Amino acid sequence: MSLVMNGINPDAKRHPDDFYVTEPRAVIELMEALESLEIGLPPIVVDSSVGSGIIADAVQLYGHDVIGYDVEDRGWAGTRLQDFLTVKAADLPDGFAIIQNPPFRLALDFIQHGLDLLPESGVLCSFERISFLEGACRREFFDRTPPAYVMPFTRRVKCAVDGSAVKSGSAICFAWFVWIKGRAERPQIVWLD
Repeated sequence: MSLVMNGINPDAKRHPDDFYVTEPRAVIELMEALESLEIGLPPIVVDSSVGSGIIADAVQLYGHDVIGYDVEDRGWAGTRLQDFLTVKAADLPDGFAIIQNPPFRLALDFIQHGLDLLPESGVLCSFERISFLEGACRREFFDRTPPAYVMPFTRRVKCAVDGSAVKSGSAICFAWFVWIKGRAERPQIVWLD
């Protein structure tokens, strides 16, 4: 019982690819927060792990074109390319932002690679468990490269395993981690609904 109350289900099996679909409201909350903070995104947004296209679809509602990277075809109809971690800056158009929900086990790799690709003052938003703040190797990364904003949700976000319907609430807390390349101040916290 205590494991379940702490957000750990001992009977649950993780998806082998860490494929957990982002709830659309999470992306809309991010886009609204970026607008209210006057963080302008360029016309092109890269989704490094497009999955079923929830992030891409929501970002397109705000007038952006999306380039999606994923190793499997899960039904998204936009421009899909292969493995994001092999992409070079020369492969991307001038002026882009990155909005992503990468596999948790590879999140730091996706964030570091994304920041390497971005031009100065470029924006990278990564949807992560709040526990992403923990860990010695991530602490060293945060000390060198702090996010500009950490945006936790005040209401739990539901992430569907492999795109399946979510039947109950979530015990896991999520947040958007937002980097503005070159900015080194301590992160600001912006609460999302």
